[in-house]
Amino acid sequence: MSNLRSFLATLQDEICPGDKSWEYTVPNLPRKEATNAANLVKSISLVSSPSQQHIQLRLERVPTNRVTRTEPLHLFILIYFANFRLRLPGATESDHDTVHLAPARDSADYIARLLKTGIVLNGVSYYFFGHSNSQLKSRSCFMFAASKEEISAKVEAMGDFSKLKSVGKKAKRIGLLFSSAEMAVTLQPDRCEDIEDINGNDYIFTDGCGLVSIHLAREIVQRRKIAYRNRKYLPSVFQIRYRGYKGVLMLDPSLNGNIQVQFRESMRKFKDANDLSLSVVDYSKPYAFGFLNDEIVLLLHALGISSETILRKQAKHLQFLQDVASGDHRMAFRFLSFVDRLDLAERLLMDGVDSVLPTLRSLVRQEYAKMLNKREEQRCRILIPESRLLFGVCDPSSQDGTAGKLKPGTCFLRITLDGDGQARTIVNTEVLVTRNPCLHPGDLQKLKVVDVPEFAHLVDCIVFSTRGKRPSADLMSGGDLDGDKFFVTWDPEIIPRGVSEAALYPGVREPITFKPVTDDDRADFFAKYTNASIGKVKNLYLKWARLKGAFSPECQQLNRLFSQCVDGNRIKVPPGLEDPPEEQEASATFILDILHSASQDAINAAHDKDINYMGYPVDAMDLLLSRDQVAISEFELLQLTIQWCDRNEANMRDFVQYFNFSLLNDEEQMWLLSRIPPTQEIPSLIRNGLLQSQLVDPTELSRFKLDHPGLHWKRVFSSSVDRMGQFLNTVCRSLELFHKKLIILQADERLTLAIYLPQKIARSSEVQVDASVRVFAFPRSQGYESVGYRVMPTKPNYRLYCDDVVFQLYELKRGNTFIFLTRGPSDEASFRSLKSQGDRRRQKQRTIEDGTNFDCRASVALQKISRGIQTHVGRMNRAGIQAAEIYVISNRDVKSMQLLDEWLHYVDTEETRPLFEKSEREYNAPSLKDVKWDELPPAVTEVLREKNLVALETLASLNDISNILELLNRIDEKSQLRAVYSQLLDIESRNCCSVNQISLARHLLEFLPKATYLTTLLFQSQTWNSHKRSLENDLIRIAPSLLKELVLSTNSLPSFVRNPISMLLEYLRQISIQHLAELVELIALSVRDPEVALDLLLGCIEPEVSRLLVGRLPAIQQFVRCLIGIALDHIDEASSTKNPSRESLELSPDGFSDGYEVVKSVLRIDSPGGALKVGDHVRLTASNPPQNAPLLQPYTMDAIVLSSERGSASFRCLHHLPPFFRECTWDLCQCGSFVTSKAMLDAVTAFYAEKESCCELYASFVGLQDRHTRPSDAELPFTPNQNLNEGQNRALQAAMMHPLTFIWGPPGTGKTQSIVVILKHLLNALPQKRFLVTAPTHNGVDNILLRFIAESGPRKANVKPIRVSTDVGKVSSALREFTCDAMVGRDISNDFAGRRQAQRRIKESRLIFTTCAGAGLGLLRFESFEVVLIDEASQQTEPGSLIPLVKGCQRAILVGDHVQLRATVQKHAVIANFDVSLFERHYNMSDMPGVAKVMLDTQYRMHSDICAFSSAEFYEGKLRTAKEDATIPITPSRFPWPDGARKVFIQCASPEDLGGRSKSNQGQVAVCRQVCKLVDSPREDSISSQNQPVATAFQPMEIAILTPYTRQKELLASIPKHNVSSIDGYQGLEADIIIFVTVRCNVHSETGFLKDMRRLNVAMTRARAGVIIIGDRSTLTGRGSDDSDEESKRVWKRLLDGCTEVKLA
Repeated sequence: MSNLRSFLATLQDEICPGDKSWEYTVPNLPRKEATNAANLVKSISLVSSPSQQHIQLRLERVPTNRVTRTEPLHLFILIYFANFRLRLPGATESDHDTVHLAPARDSADYIARLLKTGIVLNGVSYYFFGHSNSQLKSRSCFMFAASKEEISAKVEAMGDFSKLKSVGKKAKRIGLLFSSAEMAVTLQPDRCEDIEDINGNDYIFTDGCGLVSIHLAREIVQRRKIAYRNRKYLPSVFQIRYRGYKGVLMLDPSLNGNIQVQFRESMRKFKDANDLSLSVVDYSKPYAFGFLNDEIVLLLHALGISSETILRKQAKHLQFLQDVASGDHRMAFRFLSFVDRLDLAERLLMDGVDSVLPTLRSLVRQEYAKMLNKREEQRCRILIPESRLLFGVCDPSSQDGTAGKLKPGTCFLRITLDGDGQARTIVNTEVLVTRNPCLHPGDLQKLKVVDVPEFAHLVDCIVFSTRGKRPSADLMSGGDLDGDKFFVTWDPEIIPRGVSEAALYPGVREPITFKPVTDDDRADFFAKYTNASIGKVKNLYLKWARLKGAFSPECQQLNRLFSQCVDGNRIKVPPGLEDPPEEQEASATFILDILHSASQDAINAAHDKDINYMGYPVDAMDLLLSRDQVAISEFELLQLTIQWCDRNEANMRDFVQYFNFSLLNDEEQMWLLSRIPPTQEIPSLIRNGLLQSQLVDPTELSRFKLDHPGLHWKRVFSSSVDRMGQFLNTVCRSLELFHKKLIILQADERLTLAIYLPQKIARSSEVQVDASVRVFAFPRSQGYESVGYRVMPTKPNYRLYCDDVVFQLYELKRGNTFIFLTRGPSDEASFRSLKSQGDRRRQKQRTIEDGTNFDCRASVALQKISRGIQTHVGRMNRAGIQAAEIYVISNRDVKSMQLLDEWLHYVDTEETRPLFEKSEREYNAPSLKDVKWDELPPAVTEVLREKNLVALETLASLNDISNILELLNRIDEKSQLRAVYSQLLDIESRNCCSVNQISLARHLLEFLPKATYLTTLLFQSQTWNSHKRSLENDLIRIAPSLLKELVLSTNSLPSFVRNPISMLLEYLRQISIQHLAELVELIALSVRDPEVALDLLLGCIEPEVSRLLVGRLPAIQQFVRCLIGIALDHIDEASSTKNPSRESLELSPDGFSDGYEVVKSVLRIDSPGGALKVGDHVRLTASNPPQNAPLLQPYTMDAIVLSSERGSASFRCLHHLPPFFRECTWDLCQCGSFVTSKAMLDAVTAFYAEKESCCELYASFVGLQDRHTRPSDAELPFTPNQNLNEGQNRALQAAMMHPLTFIWGPPGTGKTQSIVVILKHLLNALPQKRFLVTAPTHNGVDNILLRFIAESGPRKANVKPIRVSTDVGKVSSALREFTCDAMVGRDISNDFAGRRQAQRRIKESRLIFTTCAGAGLGLLRFESFEVVLIDEASQQTEPGSLIPLVKGCQRAILVGDHVQLRATVQKHAVIANFDVSLFERHYNMSDMPGVAKVMLDTQYRMHSDICAFSSAEFYEGKLRTAKEDATIPITPSRFPWPDGARKVFIQCASPEDLGGRSKSNQGQVAVCRQVCKLVDSPREDSISSQNQPVATAFQPMEIAILTPYTRQKELLASIPKHNVSSIDGYQGLEADIIIFVTVRCNVHSETGFLKDMRRLNVAMTRARAGVIIIGDRSTLTGRGSDDSDEESKRVWKRLLDGCTEVKLA
């Protein structure tokens, strides 16, 4: 074996960048039989560095994984590239000896070429196989001896990776099979099940965390030989790999049937892996102490932990190591327990320190080595004994998709404590939790630890809540629960009083591939993988942290970049972060410099120190009995003590009093009894915990025979260890859990009482105990022989009550109380005023220690025990309990009740710093104080400074007047400007001015756009009345700009603007369509109040447009309706947006665009709103008012994002930039994208301005019958299609014979099939035309394209479709090959050259598929199409349909169902009928020539009983059912389906919940849950022919639960395994069974959303086999207070009358 391990062969001495083949012959290569037997694999390392180059072959032990276990090892090569950077040959002769390293890209190409070409070794070819994720980072992988085709087949046979379209994701998923893990057991699939994750707010709270039974866990322990310190050990958590699952499994005692493992859906990374071995990667262990590293130290210091504190921690740790190295036996013993070397600790005890000193020093040197990084630089590594490094798991009570018991911000933490080795639950404090790597202060989170007794089996792990806005693990540098370990500390010295809001860690978007991922792709991915970005970002982070601290925006942004490149992603660092300024002088205060320097000095001093170990003898007993911070359990100490006694011939009985035998389990106690020489006392002492009581003496116990060895009392509480504040809690838990309890308490120095209770008592309930309770009295001052020792039984009719506050034993009634224990009143004078909760706790404890206060008090009727005791002690009323103990007798483990109460060490959180700390700048608005008066003409100065308005009459030029007006406007002196303007009007009307009257009037008119609030002043003046005719042309010229400025001033002067706009429109004779559209667009973007916008649009503009616009009235009305709808819809959306940016921006000028000023700004890349997109509407508001006008509202301006890159953006500002815009900071609020609204505005404008020029069907769409023209190719040859039914053929005929066709397609009528057939016929009939196929949604477009491809459309029509989308990620993965991106071979969204290629392909294509909005964007913006097909046309607004129609359309087919849900629009837009589609408006118009309307009248989805209702109510009785009812069966279940009926009603009179913006009904949720359970359960009489339960054959039907209310949907989501949706969200989908939960149940018969008959139609037409309606009949059909719902009530009545009512048991 050793000879094999030493084998070495050099395959190449030099590595040339041009190498093309790697063929080697190694004659002395050991035989495969020998290497396989020795478990060795061939290992090849490629080394290329400035100092050396070679390729060498070795043999090494193979890492165990699921791949290497299944194949002979001689078929593998493990190849390494860890130290590989190609050299370049010298360019000149003189340069020949200089080493030049090749670019990293060349080295990656070399590796890729080698892996894909393969290595030939002794005639055998090896090709790239795979790697684990850790190998990917360490640069090693496996090659395999087989052809590339065989390797590919072998990889694909390992699991189903077909759905993984990203090479990185596929490589990492396959990497799970190569992960080093030892096989534990073979786990059959029938012993496992998948369970739902807990989801919320787009997070998975249970990500990666499953459950395992204790039975299987023990089997794993046995097979895997898991042990801790040579004893079998049952971990609470296993990190595993199984088939396609990855994550952790935590113990679950409730799993005790056939199902032994429950995997979460999030754990499944791929499917169909056939390897059934469950492999264990790691598992939870005790004493996994945590260390502070550089990152944690830096963040702790940023959060307020002082340098002195951290230095003290480091010095203490380094001194500890130095003491160990110097031979201090106490420190050495403790150190050996920490590093899990009990064998050396034993030798230390037996043979002295000198026997282990060399090993100790070696171990210490290893610790010192861990304090150096890869560059041999010092780094922090500080041991924190009060901390652990633990697996994170989720709340185990989270089942069936519902969150568990732990509240948000809490955790459960039970750890094996050093000192006695016992597991204790930490309570009454907050712990600090983080995970590495951590670079953001918010990665350090404080969580409140709570005790959940049901979780006591989970030890040495941290249990996180599954509730809240975000998973606890994700708060800490984006962690999850699939194997992440968390640093957890309860050391109060390093728990900060300040914390930070947690950073956000959004996932990195995977690059999209457009072809199947091959093995060569994986080889390329491996070769090009690099961690260079991590190092670069980390170094930049440290530089900025040194300059500005970890809270700086620069560090926070670099933290975001770091999180995105940890998986090898290449990232681009924005210029503003890439070049931190150099420090002017070396920092003497940077915490890491301080610590590193101190650590280096201490280590150097330790190395230089001449340790003179004198060989002092070891006091073994001192070591054994000193438990301070020794990571050894009580039983392990006992074992060592017995060994020492055996070695030194000492008597173990002499030391038994030093041990706490109640900490041993039964097995350990029996072992101990077998090792100690028997005496009469020893069995009782070991087995009966009462004999170690600190409150009663064994002699006292013997009086009542309580010392009997057969009584196995176990202590669960002792005030000498536990805080008295926990006493009553522990009493309650003991009474609940155990039958036999003994409570001992001392409330007076002269008396100790013991209460024996022999039955279980439920918490917070009164229980009859009768004569079963015994009260023992142990007087303290009369000697052991005193007659005062008494035992008093209770009498019949005694009762007992106990909760966390009170324990009361009484006879019949509470007034006749025997024993009363309670949390007593406290004197809070000394701590009531303290602000800190921790300080209040500590001061309260001082008052308890000095006897001022007590945690618990006792009142005892002593006369019920004996008069003598009452006389001796006196009255005991609310006496402070000085000490207490609780004992129980039970076979179960009582250790779960042990707590580590950190009540006294609580550290308050005094500050939570936000992610984005706004920096408000002080600035001043311009004012008269800033005017340089000496530069102005005297007359102007007279008017402005002296406010002498009469001086205006002396002004001789318009220039002076202009200066005055401009200056007052610039400094925003509105009142003075109004006065001057009014005076000028008066002067003009009196002809008292030196300038020409008409010139002055014209000048005053032209000034209005700059000060719109003067508009009314002018129009109501004598000047205007006198010169109106002369100024008419001037008014028309400035009208657009004046209207624009009036609109822009609406928000600051909302009540003023309406009248000037009305007056201005009244004076205008005409306005162009283009100008009106621009005006409405400006209103949409700048008016913030929907009511104000409604008044402007409907009150001012709409009444005037029929006069101002030239055209036919129907066209004008439709045009204006569309514009107003678009505007109101966006204004509503913008006004409902409440997500202002949390960062402050600085603006700088960046030119002009379309007449508007442009500004640019640097943006933080970690902004929570995500990156801005071009076309976004944003609102910029000054962060604070001007310093010289503090009461002024901060200036706000609307803008459109012109460009957006990582870290910067530019904005086209609609409002004027204020003079101070550079000096202040700005808050940004995103108001939604305006891209689609802009596309609709442009389409509407083009349609009504260009008419037939952009759409030949203009007259038909508008409804102008007299303008209709019929194109020459309108009628095309028609041949019925045998695959279509009669109604579908009518639709085909209409589309072939008419230029405009509307197809009404009810649910299940095969409209997609009809569309495809129509499309294929038209493609053949119109070979020169271009076709555009659209739908409102990506899913709708994809459905048509998928069907078109399935019907062999491209082949038969001789045309290849192109799927166009501005975001290829939104296209179905099955259709990616049809996108422009796939044709070009890359994502073209940010690739200019790729976009040019794509544009050429689109111009050459006849058939384009895209969304309606997409037709007006990007690559399609300027394309033309003669034939347009719109699916789902009734589900979008009319402007949305016009976008594709204005692209030169000559023939159009619109398909929809206008009696189902309309387009979803904002509430104010409904006023303008914006939700009415072009399809619906046209279908309800009278017939026109050239326009066909056809209904598809045969449905293939529903049972006829379901169809009958919708057909009669919504489809004019024309909708027929094609399928025979027998072909739509219902699976027999426990639900009582009536014979022949498929519409069922279940009455539920549970009232709806009151309050809230959305409605809910808990009672209907419960009924729905019962219905689902019944439908999912096989009927008892349904037995298969093999006499097997139907569970094997029963196929549950697909169920969808629909409800109209969001709140009800959230409640229904707790029902597992079924799709829960709103009705609106389920349109277009179907299921076997629909359960319609109506929610509403109230005395007023108000039905809300249920009035909408379209919504009812959708709900009733989703089911194939059956509909179950849950609701209240009287609410749904009764007469309500609103007359408008009478018709809907009649429809509901007809529906319910047609349903069969079912009552559930």
